[in-house]
Amino acid sequence: MADESTDKDRPSEDEESGTDDEGASQLEFAEEQAGADLDPSKQRSGLGRVLRDALRTAFLPITLLTALALGMAVLFALPWLAAAAMVVAALAEWLAAYPATPGGSILSRRGLGSRTRAMLRGLGVLVVLSVATGGSSLVLIPYAIGIVVAQLSWTEFSRAMSRAAALRPLLGVRNVGQELELRTFHARARRRAAIGPSIIIGIEAIVVVGLAAAVASSAPRVLVVLVVVAGMAAMVGFAGFANRWSARFVNSGRVERYEQQLLAELEAFAPQGIVYVAAGRGQAYMFNQWMSAYNASSKRLIVVVREATHLPNLAETQWPVIYAPRTRDVERCVLPTVRLAFYSANSGKNVQLLREAGVKHVFLNHGDSDKSTSANPVARVYDELWVAGPCAVDRYEAAGIEIDRGRFAIIGRPQVDAAVVGRRHGDGVQLLYAPTWEGYYEESNYSSLELMGPHIVRRLIAERPDWGIIFKPHPASGRQRRTMLDARNEIERLLRTAPNAQRHSVARDVPERSVYDWFDSADVCISDISSVVTDFLYTDRPVIVSNPKMLPHDGFAEMFPSQQGSYVLDRDCDELLEILDRAMTDDPMLAQRQAMKTYLHGDLPEGPLSAFAANAERLYERSCLDLSRVRNTFTFTVAGKPVESFKPTG
Repeated sequence: MADESTDKDRPSEDEESGTDDEGASQLEFAEEQAGADLDPSKQRSGLGRVLRDALRTAFLPITLLTALALGMAVLFALPWLAAAAMVVAALAEWLAAYPATPGGSILSRRGLGSRTRAMLRGLGVLVVLSVATGGSSLVLIPYAIGIVVAQLSWTEFSRAMSRAAALRPLLGVRNVGQELELRTFHARARRRAAIGPSIIIGIEAIVVVGLAAAVASSAPRVLVVLVVVAGMAAMVGFAGFANRWSARFVNSGRVERYEQQLLAELEAFAPQGIVYVAAGRGQAYMFNQWMSAYNASSKRLIVVVREATHLPNLAETQWPVIYAPRTRDVERCVLPTVRLAFYSANSGKNVQLLREAGVKHVFLNHGDSDKSTSANPVARVYDELWVAGPCAVDRYEAAGIEIDRGRFAIIGRPQVDAAVVGRRHGDGVQLLYAPTWEGYYEESNYSSLELMGPHIVRRLIAERPDWGIIFKPHPASGRQRRTMLDARNEIERLLRTAPNAQRHSVARDVPERSVYDWFDSADVCISDISSVVTDFLYTDRPVIVSNPKMLPHDGFAEMFPSQQGSYVLDRDCDELLEILDRAMTDDPMLAQRQAMKTYLHGDLPEGPLSAFAANAERLYERSCLDLSRVRNTFTFTVAGKPVESFKPTG
């Protein structure tokens, strides 16, 4: 449904790797999946899980209430109220530690991360104790030192866990390394690293309870000091244990052994190509739509995933899936048998594999349309561009991007290889409305979602009540503009509350179905300038393309050549019903659509999957041949004479 993503379109590296709590939580959870499913016996279920989820959901209001309680404890000098607030806060922090909650993310973005919250609570308790004890130095000084010790213990614990986590190896996620001993280790270590600070917070809460009890009972001040000292000893001991454990792990050689065993399995598999997965968070769909082609390939492939956030959403495949977050991990995946690399997005991290001269690099893109991003100058860096049809080749030339036509291969769109072609028969008329997203820049905003979407759906519900409507917006809709998300939510509400709601389908309610799955359920499609139009055109069924910017019709087809077989719907939607009636009866655009189908999808008698496989075989053989002739040469001097040497790259 989308088109080419460039590095400038992507989230920043910090955003992608999760510098705030929300991003970090997604990364932590994904890396847990990168190991293996944790022991099912340890997964909460039933009432306990429901209670935990409820408390996690309520983390933000609970945190605010504990802050309010601490404020009241300060005003009325109530140590027991402060102690109760600390206990509740400690429980909430522990439950919300892994993965981080949305409420915690909101606070973190405002500079109130877990560590800051702990410090502020400690200072609040210090004020309460000052008022309740009349400023007794035997109470305040030990507790103030305790606050500092808590922060230092937190720092030492984090440093120790980070030292162990820094040694994480590349991980075998699926279909490789399943029996290796270290497979789940780093997932568990990262989980413990996230939860560890909440243990320090819990120790501090216990200390505050002890202090409150001592103050309330007028116990000797020496007892107060002992309570604080015991708490500090526990914190230091906890951090020291983490430090000792980390040092033992770092020196154990377990990571090196795991990597050697994993690489031995990969070498035995002898992969011939790499599927390279690198993109911004939430963009796994770019790669999933090509998985059917990879799965049908006769070449042995490995899927190299650079960002852990893609792992939970990656489509099923029989090929080994490797999590390789670092550059050196990518290098290790380029085994001597690897000759091909496939890319579906222009990520900045692509260069870390493109540097391999002994590999032929293929850009597939993740969509084919008239969007400006479908003809990107960055494509020049790849050895070949495998495109849907001649239209895609012409698109680069029209954009002034000079790429030799011999570097293009026509493979159609394997995503629609199994699509039903021709008219449907059965359950009445079903209309697919599949708007694209707003893009990162206004120049690439072709979406009808906000300006036309709700109006289209209201008219269809009112004037075509016997029709079914399938609503499948681009997965990124609303990422840049809140109004797009509002329009999406409004359309979903309209469909769910319509008189014949049972005939309508909201794609978000059936997440396992892709847009290609919905094609077989639709008699007609309304979409935007996007790859949905290109792909649906393969079915020979009517396509209506939106014109939200009210461009003149006489120049529309010239600006967007792939739309020459589409009906054009203007922003006012005045001709919506008339266009639908024409499309569903004599369909005067059918002949033009069929001509455009060949132009967009190529003339491939054996189908796109066969074309993909044949080109993979062709390029693999060429890569092997080229590699046999490649030498990296250099010249050096021995005894004043130039000597030329070479190093085979194979």
